[in-house]
Amino acid sequence: MVQGTLKIIEHSSQDAYKWLSEIADGLDRPQDLGAACHALRAVLHTLRDTLVPDEAMDLGAQLPTLIRGIYYEGYKLTERPVVHRHEADFLQAIASSLERGKAPELDSRLCATTVFATLAGHISAGEAGQVRDMLKKEIQELWPV
Repeated sequence: MVQGTLKIIEHSSQDAYKWLSEIADGLDRPQDLGAACHALRAVLHTLRDTLVPDEAMDLGAQLPTLIRGIYYEGYKLTERPVVHRHEADFLQAIASSLERGKAPELDSRLCATTVFATLAGHISAGEAGQVRDMLKKEIQELWPV
């Protein structure tokens, strides 16, 4: 049983590093996995809190194990999602999260587009479409089609 558990952890770790490497490249910071992790956390938390709970759970189910842990970190299930009426509101929420994470130098727009592109490349097209459709039109434009 221990061998199976180690394989699960190794596979999950490899998936997480793959995502972080893609994000680091998208941020134009190759090898800066710390910056990538800050971007991933800030965007995932902002996105998660914007979705209705059922959709937030559906998205979470498609994330690799370690990424799912980041996604659910600090999550408080509520009936009402945070409403970002404009792109600027959404990006400000990401910027605030980056500041709390001690990474205020990262550009919130670049973080959003990079993490959304990574998500779109790794989750099902159907789920990506559902998540994107739940966002306000201005925010949808940050998501690759």
